[in-house]
Parts: sequence; C-alpha cells; structure tokens
Amino acid sequence: MFFANINLRASTFKTLAIALSIAGVLFIVLAGYIGNFAIRLATIGAIIVFTFNIRTTYHYSGKLKKFTDIMSLVAAVIVFIFPQLVIFIIGIAVLYFSAISLFQMIKSGDYEDKIRLIASIAGVIFSIFCIFNSKGTLELVIRLLGALLLAGGCICFYQYISKSRQTGESQTQEFKFENNSYDIVTDSEKTTELEDEDEE
Repeated sequence: MFFANINLRASTFKTLAIALSIAGVLFIVLAGYIGNFAIRLATIGAIIVFTFNIRTTYHYSGKLKKFTDIMSLVAAVIVFIFPQLVIFIIGIAVLYFSAISLFQMIKSGDYEDKIRLIASIAGVIFSIFCIFNSKGTLELVIRLLGALLLAGGCICFYQYISKSRQTGESQTQEFKFENNSYDIVTDSEKTTELEDEDEE
C-alpha cells in the first residue's frame, strides 16, 4: 500500500489527506484557471531568465546565439499571452516523435515490440487531440492531476484511520495488561493473607 512504509504520525496523515483532497477538488473544478495560471507563472520565470541571459551575454554572443535568445524570449511572451500554445507545441513534438517511431516500425515490418507500437499509436492520437483541442487537453491534464491528488488524499485518509486504530488498540492492550498484572498481585496477596490466617 502506498505510504504504508512511511513512518508518519496519524495527525500528519490527516493533514496530508485534507490538503491533497482540497487541492485535488480545486484542480478538478477550476481546471481551466489553474492550467493557465501555472503556465503563466512558469513563463514569467522563463521571461526573467531569458531577459537576464540576454542582458549579460548579448555583447559577447554570436549572431546565432543572439537570435536564439531573442526568439526564446519572444516565444515565452507569446506563451504568456496564449497559454494553450504550450499544449499545441507539445502536440506537435509528440506527433513528430510518435509518427517517426510508427513509420519506422511499419517500414521494417517489425511489430514484435508491442509496447512501442501501442505507445506510438497512442502518441499520434494524443498529439492530434492536443493540436486540434489544445484548451480542452490542458483542462483534461489538470483534471487528471486533480484526480491523482484526490486519490492521494483518500490514501492518506485511509492511512490516518489505520494509524488511529493501531494507536487505540495498543493503548487498550496496555490498559488491559496493567489491569491483569494488578489483579494477579492482589490475588497472590490474598492467598498469602489467607495462609497467614490459617497458621495463626
């Protein structure tokens, strides 16, 4: 079981369960806003890095590097304005690699590697979906992440219940053990007292 080997307190599992569940629900409900916000946040970091890189290395760089740095900065700005372009670009990249892999397998007639074949076909389908429905794909990815977070929260909640039960059972056993030892002592004391009375 996931988290089973992690030695955490029951209260920690409870906190994780609440945090992951809330994050998962937010990811599912606000998928469009969260996806755009995350991409824009990442592009802000990229714009800062590219700007700093251009300012520090522009006078010493060659023409190709200057062009690459400027185009990277322009691309980051465009992605900041249109976050869905990230999924579109990812779709083109996945389509390129998946199509090449599938074409090589068809050309050679070698279909023994079933995993590669399935991955290539799935990559082509997924890339076409990304290219023609970039906004929907972004929301789908965010919702899948939300579902994973929600599942993690449920697992943490299960671990919290298990830890709470184990703690309760151990406390009950300790209490029973203390009571039994006390009863044994009192019984032995009663026996010695009766023997002393008989001798008298």
